[in-house]
Amino acid sequence: MAEHTPDKETKVDIDALLKQIGSRTTPDAELTAKSKAKVQQHWQQMVQKQRQQRKQKYLWAMAASVLMVFTVSLMNFNQPTPQPAATPFAVVQNSQGTAEYQQGNQWLPIEPNSTLVTGTRIRTLNDSHLNIQLSDHSELRIASNTSLTTGSNMIELQHGQIYHDTDVAQQAAALTIKTSQAEVQHIGTRYLVNKQNDVLKVAVRSGQVNMTSEDASDATTLQSNQVATLGTTGETKISTVNSYDGLWDWTFSAQPAYALNGKSLYEFVKWYAHQTGLTIDWQNLESPAKRVRLQGDIHNMTSEQAIKTVFYATQYTYSIEDGVLQIKQQNQ
Repeated sequence: MAEHTPDKETKVDIDALLKQIGSRTTPDAELTAKSKAKVQQHWQQMVQKQRQQRKQKYLWAMAASVLMVFTVSLMNFNQPTPQPAATPFAVVQNSQGTAEYQQGNQWLPIEPNSTLVTGTRIRTLNDSHLNIQLSDHSELRIASNTSLTTGSNMIELQHGQIYHDTDVAQQAAALTIKTSQAEVQHIGTRYLVNKQNDVLKVAVRSGQVNMTSEDASDATTLQSNQVATLGTTGETKISTVNSYDGLWDWTFSAQPAYALNGKSLYEFVKWYAHQTGLTIDWQNLESPAKRVRLQGDIHNMTSEQAIKTVFYATQYTYSIEDGVLQIKQQNQ
């Protein structure tokens, strides 16, 4: 049987079909007409049936296509939105006591020389300190009983104290300290941010710091030796603070271990004065101090313990008064 296309009208030669039957009896005109009609009807029924079958196949194909598109769209819709990859935030330089980071529902110890990434929540417990080096090589020191979360050029301080020293960085990058009361941004400086419950203190040891209230209604620029206190009233109070004030004492113990072996007394005194906010009165002893070589370890010592330990084994002594570190010969 020849192939028929249901979408086009089909012409059938009934006379030719009857001749193919090969009947030996010649029918009369009425019988011939009836036969033609039956053949015509049968043929049309076959054509109509083929049309319906093709139409059904077409509709099923369309339905399958729509279902497949809907399924793919649904799958794409249900796919989770890709999260930005975490980037390195800092390298751990030194830790003392219990310093931890959160992974899922667990708190894990922070190991020296490990890398902390953005989005990391960190906490320190009692009698603990942590020192990390940021990507710009500036130092961040974290006091005990502190909780914070790292971000991209940002730290969210939930509770506790941090100290940021940008003097050690060749070119310090921007960093914002966010708290529930205000945001703090440095301008090449050494500064401290202390958040205890609803009270925020920002102290500047050197350089400048911008502080903006949470609702952006109040903006303050702090200079060296200034401290701002923001309490529950929303009012910012500014007062003075010395670079050697007891406010900074904890930052000495939280710094990386100082490699004392092989250093000169001169190098130690310069480093010590920078870390404690003191000025130096050498009493013309700079050159002799450069010839004194040191040995030993002052790791985890307080500032007072460290300088006593170092000078004990030398022929020099010292005194500290009103922020001045004076170097002297023994028996002077």
